Amino acid sequence: MVTIKSHHVLYRNERFNCAFPSLLQGDGEILLAFRRARDPSWIHEAAGDWKHPDRWATHVDARSHIALIRLSPETLTSDEEPEILPIDPEAGDQDPNLFRLSSGKILLSSFAWYPLPSGMLPLLPAWQGSGNSSPEGVGRLHLCWYTMWGGYTRIGSADARQWSPHHYLPGLPDAKDIVAGRRPLHGGALRGRVVQAPDGRLLLATYGIRTKVSAKRSAHLFASSDEGANWEFVTTIASDLSGKVECTEPSLVVDSKDRIWAFIRSFGVGDKVLTVCSQDGGKTWSNYQVNPFKGHPQ
Repeated sequence: MVTIKSHHVLYRNERFNCAFPSLLQGDGEILLAFRRARDPSWIHEAAGDWKHPDRWATHVDARSHIALIRLSPETLTSDEEPEILPIDPEAGDQDPNLFRLSSGKILLSSFAWYPLPSGMLPLLPAWQGSGNSSPEGVGRLHLCWYTMWGGYTRIGSADARQWSPHHYLPGLPDAKDIVAGRRPLHGGALRGRVVQAPDGRLLLATYGIRTKVSAKRSAHLFASSDEGANWEFVTTIASDLSGKVECTEPSLVVDSKDRIWAFIRSFGVGDKVLTVCSQDGGKTWSNYQVNPFKGHPQ
């Protein structure tokens, strides 16, 4: 049972949507990384128009980025404006997760969307299909179209003041190219943070469609033996051969018995959490179990 003692607003700005926070202990400070994107609702409020939220609400934003704040451990506040991590000039950064490496450096894992003008979709049949358009509306010029750009990691200095470029994951096997013959699906999307396996490897779970595994999204595993410098595909964590259930946003946990658990957001079974377990370091996984509770693990 978790007891909530108090609530804290760590950052707020009326011109931005702020979501997907990740905390990490720093040297005399707490690092808070989160996805920040424009929120034009303040313009509509000034114009007195709150009757049509579909005119400004979008799931992705062309200028979304990773922001970082340094919080006081005592007050959980900061007097400084957020630092903006170097961007990918082609794509919008999404959900960040922070992990402290044994070297003291920081590993950030995330993924990116590539925004598109809506008029491009008929010209790019390889990009059409579910997952390539804003869920708030299809074909409406004021909304954002996008395609997956891939999952990535980057290495930061111990104080989080210097960062490597985006390092995209290898292509997901048996996945449809983002751009046929020119850009594969790099790893897939991801939500949960990196964990360290009992043998010292770093493990990162992603999700995406492997056409030979399932017609729907499945959860997958990548591993690194050099502290995140390079990654390789290991296996699919959970999938549904019938194509009725989607396994998304997997989040990994290593328990006291060195078992690796994946908690998975589902589609097709009433939003209930799925769980699978590996007892051999992630090589093989149990069949997924549908739990009686709903949730989006992270």
